[in-house]
Amino acid sequence: MDHQLNTKYFTAKGGGILMIVGIALAAIGLLATFLFWELNVIGIIIAVVGIVLAFVSTGKKVKDSDIDEAIDREAKAFEEAFVDKFITDHSRAGGLKVSADAPKPKRRGKPEYFGCYWFKDVKHVKRGGDGKARSSTYCFAGILIDPDQLSLGKVLMSLVSDEKADAWVQAPFTDLAKAELVDAEADSAYTQFVRYTILRVTKKDGSVFAEIPLTADATADKMRDEINQSIGRFANAE
Repeated sequence: MDHQLNTKYFTAKGGGILMIVGIALAAIGLLATFLFWELNVIGIIIAVVGIVLAFVSTGKKVKDSDIDEAIDREAKAFEEAFVDKFITDHSRAGGLKVSADAPKPKRRGKPEYFGCYWFKDVKHVKRGGDGKARSSTYCFAGILIDPDQLSLGKVLMSLVSDEKADAWVQAPFTDLAKAELVDAEADSAYTQFVRYTILRVTKKDGSVFAEIPLTADATADKMRDEINQSIGRFANAE
């Protein structure tokens, strides 16, 4: 990830003004050239300067799509890491190779992946030209519901530095108590930008097993309900 480029996106100012000044100079120079012959040379010079300024302003600008593409690349890397942690035979055997003849564990569906900008204790926040609010920290998350256990992974990554915090946890449903959605706005100074809720899973001893931010929509409700259904299935069997 190009941290320097991302920093420029969040901190750059005045690019639009430079573009306006460049276009204005170019227009003035061209008008002077055509309307006043004696100012021909000066008009051409002014027009060239304006065109150069306009060109430079576009060259310096980091677009919203540049940040989105960087996020997409990191999301693919996260998904690969999640598979390696929780799905491959190597990871499921605690680092030992599994025989090719060994029965494959049965799974319910595929892992679900999520991502959202994080607005707690962040360095930069910017509303892009597309109207979307972006912060300099992004959270990638994954959830895998097995028939008998729950696996969750989370990476909180800075887009402008090497700072990164990750968590990879796995537990049988017999150890878990409940999953719930917790309001995330109280944790951020940018409450107007927060569009996610926190999926919190607690263990039977009262400790927090994991907390993962999910976009506050029907998907978050679905994941909470599916986890609670699995927990309830084992609780009823006891």
